[in-house]
Amino acid sequence: MIPPEPYWSAIREALRLYEPGFNILNGTEDGSQIAFITVILAGLASTFGQSVVLFINRVKPRRFLFSVSVSVLLFSISYSVWATVIWLLGRTLFHSEATLLPVARAVGLGYAPLLFSFLVFMPYLGTPTGRLLSLWSLLAIIIGSKVALELSLWQALICTVLGWVLLQGLQRTIGYPLVKLAGYLKAQVAGVPEVKQSLELEDLLDEASRAGLMTGLADATVASTPQDPLLLTLEQRLARKKLR
Repeated sequence: MIPPEPYWSAIREALRLYEPGFNILNGTEDGSQIAFITVILAGLASTFGQSVVLFINRVKPRRFLFSVSVSVLLFSISYSVWATVIWLLGRTLFHSEATLLPVARAVGLGYAPLLFSFLVFMPYLGTPTGRLLSLWSLLAIIIGSKVALELSLWQALICTVLGWVLLQGLQRTIGYPLVKLAGYLKAQVAGVPEVKQSLELEDLLDEASRAGLMTGLADATVASTPQDPLLLTLEQRLARKKLR
């Protein structure tokens, strides 16, 4: 059982990008568990951030749980590969003598900002919020890699960014079939032909129109404020949905 205080202390310091905070992992016997739990919770937060998208895809509860499990598994695999690549680059380019475990711990704790990934459900604001959290997490991983690999800041920056570039390159080249397979697997588990990766206002309007919610709202409000531009926009979009 992980003591609550070391865990939350490590999370707070990682969110602050405070370098000594990553040493907390090396000062407790539960350092590996803290990093692992952080990655799992970040994966869950990221998945639940898309839970509204799964709702729009009309995923059944049982399939939803399966889809969450698959997403968290893929998230964890991506973390493992990135941590390993950072460690290999540190040893190869800068002759770091660090072992893989401290680096994996540091990279895992660097995922702390992604605990807020559930906020990506917001229409229009979800994408910029997700990018901001990813940048925040990248900075935390750079700091963590600096501590774990015992490198300078610019050396840790090179290892982390180059590791990310290599990971993206692998996903788009020799790993592309695996990426497509992962997308297919997620869609099959969710029970839909294709799982949407973003949520727009039109999706919410479409779901609301199916439930008969927007019609009553529009009828009740038009009589009192027929000149409201936002309401007219919603009416127009709802009308287009009905015509399709």
